[in-house]
Amino acid sequence: MKWVRSSWRNWATVCWWPVAARRRWRADPAQGDAIDLVILDLIMPGMDGGKTFDRLRSMAPDMPVILASGYAINGQAMEIMRRGCNGFLQKPFNVAVLSQKICQVLNKAGGA
Repeated sequence: MKWVRSSWRNWATVCWWPVAARRRWRADPAQGDAIDLVILDLIMPGMDGGKTFDRLRSMAPDMPVILASGYAINGQAMEIMRRGCNGFLQKPFNVAVLSQKICQVLNKAGGA
């Protein structure tokens, strides 16, 4: 829980300003090493969650990804999970549920 609280500002920046995050990553791909986890929305303008997930995997194959959606985990969400997405969050969710899922995915990714 401490990690989530201390990193909340960084998480919010990536989630709420994805264009700035993409520009930063393009400008210096090594910045990808500073990203521990991606929370990916299924429905987004421009590029949907499935295409974004595939692009993330091509750029950073070991990056832990949590898919978030207001829809049930079926159809496109289930297909993304089958392709190796690390977790699913049903919207709406609260900070406690988010913290638990982040810890679960990072612990699994770290081999704990």
